[in-house]
Amino acid sequence: MAKSPKSKKKKKVPSNLGEEKVKVYLRLRPMDKLETSKRSKDCIELHENPKLLTVDSPLLGSFDFSFDQVFDEYTPQLEVYKQSMSSIPKRLLNGISCAVMAYGQTGSGKTHTMLGEGMGVELNVRALGLEEDQEAVAGGENVTDPRRNPEVTEGMIPRVVADLLERLDDAPDG
Repeated sequence: MAKSPKSKKKKKVPSNLGEEKVKVYLRLRPMDKLETSKRSKDCIELHENPKLLTVDSPLLGSFDFSFDQVFDEYTPQLEVYKQSMSSIPKRLLNGISCAVMAYGQTGSGKTHTMLGEGMGVELNVRALGLEEDQEAVAGGENVTDPRRNPEVTEGMIPRVVADLLERLDDAPDG
């Protein structure tokens, strides 16, 4: 009788790490110049519960929606990252596949949220240690300049990559 080849032992992933539902986050953008110049009405009403919002359509009426989290137009990039994506690097390093999708109309803020003000330049700035004088940044000079303050302006992708690289760097060899 022929022996069957030995199967390699697979690393067992804890079951509770791989059984997470799809999460949906909503980030509002501020009104653009055209909307402001036309005195457009803001049709979104946020509630005390950060998971709910109401859309008021002049033609169709009001509609309530719920999400895992709703971020208003003033929520900083870091806060969005902490509440929506900060668990991804750890999950990836534990062997769990992760995906992030940004969906929305043209001009709705997908690129701003995912890449940041500098379209990803912040990751290069941080990786090369090119941050400029942080006292000048703290004093309000060019706070949104990605070359001066990448921690403020960088989007979700540079934050995930930086977090992954930091965790890999801190990991014991092997």
